[in-house]
Amino acid sequence: MVNIYTRVISLPNEYGKDQFASFLMSLSKKAKNDHSNKVKFAFLLKALNLMQSVDHKKLLDISDMNPFYSELEIEVEGKSHIENFELIKPLKKEDIYELRINLKSFNWRFRATFFPHASNGVQFHCFVYPFIKVKNKQDLTDFYRDKTFSIRDEVITNPLKYTPHFT
Repeated sequence: MVNIYTRVISLPNEYGKDQFASFLMSLSKKAKNDHSNKVKFAFLLKALNLMQSVDHKKLLDISDMNPFYSELEIEVEGKSHIENFELIKPLKKEDIYELRINLKSFNWRFRATFFPHASNGVQFHCFVYPFIKVKNKQDLTDFYRDKTFSIRDEVITNPLKYTPHFT
């Protein structure tokens, strides 16, 4: 049983597109007929469920010296999968983090940038940009970190625009 401290939500990017929700829907569809995508999707859902128990104070404790590790266990098609992840990493910009799921056996390095936000006394983890890191390709982490920071600033400076997301 997970103690829920924080709501996990998806926010649209600067063009109004909800990339995180779209990514989840796409992976969900792929998971219907493919074992590796079922495993990926199950680990991602398990991680998002765990994120509900990570309050904002706990995020402040995460650093390179004090990472947030978690062992997650899922069952897919009768087979148990257990993995240990450095699940949350701060991205060297105020209040910007990434959710990380590395599945070496499936060559999958999922990332999603997010930031904490409180509205009307409720804590939220606001996910914006999901992406897959690909070895020997350009690392997009800093790019999405900076874009997520801009969305965070927009939420703070223009809260009425985002009110529907925090109800």
